[in-house]
Amino acid sequence: DVYAHDVHAWALFGNGRFAEADAAARLALAAGIRDVELLYHAGLIAAAVGDEGRARALLTDALEINPRFDVVEAPIAAEALERLDGRP
Repeated sequence: DVYAHDVHAWALFGNGRFAEADAAARLALAAGIRDVELLYHAGLIAAAVGDEGRARALLTDALEINPRFDVVEAPIAAEALERLDGRP
């Protein structure tokens, strides 16, 4: 299911297996569910594989849905987006 793919992607990402994580994240998003956590995870994973445009779009979507989705993760998403946009 969508959330199993997301958990799998996030675990792979945490273990530095970025290409595999990206494949799993794409499967998680394939159903079209606009879940903040799915978008956030996929955004950081896309950044890790160097797909900056997709990373920017996913992180922007996540923060537009809820800029305060998590007390720890939301600031990480915002900082990652700033780095992708070339802001310090």
